[in-house]
Amino acid sequence: MNVNLQTILLENEELKFLSEYTPYAEGGILSEFEEEGKRVAKALAQVNTQVADKRAKRLLLLRGFYFLGVLRGAEAYRTVVLDEVKPEHPDADPLPFELDEVCTQLFADGLNRLSRGDLYRLCAALGV
Repeated sequence: MNVNLQTILLENEELKFLSEYTPYAEGGILSEFEEEGKRVAKALAQVNTQVADKRAKRLLLLRGFYFLGVLRGAEAYRTVVLDEVKPEHPDADPLPFELDEVCTQLFADGLNRLSRGDLYRLCAALGV
């Protein structure tokens, strides 16, 4: 395959537009967001990570949404590049979303080690 860098390197505006190629696009309906949220909740349940505080649970959920967004962005980028390089390709289904059990537990352990005050300050700083 002959790759053209001008084809695969997207400009800033093109990168911002990648969300249009995701299951929950900018301007999408609430039920699409709910479905993505269910994917995050399922992934968290599968790693069975435990935290002691309800605010820490919110941070775990926030972290899960972050990594789902990374995955969806990568999928969208792949779709755009394939459209340019191989326009006849079929659209791929969204990848199953999974969290790494060890990394998620390390994050949870860090949250569990925080004092209540530090956890509160972290949540406040993040707007949670």
